[in-house]
Amino acid sequence: MDLISYRYEHQLPTIITSNLTPQQISEVYGKRIGDRLKETTEIVPFLNGSYRG
Repeated sequence: MDLISYRYEHQLPTIITSNLTPQQISEVYGKRIGDRLKETTEIVPFLNGSYRG
């Protein structure tokens, strides 16, 4: 969370990958981080199936 806040405050680009939805990110990491990510991100969905089988 400190990393996200730092990069947000200094307007630095950040690439984040997750299997969580934006709502789940807010629930797990808190509304503050969720709001910052919603404000500054572009979601690129990967719709491929799992390679693990």
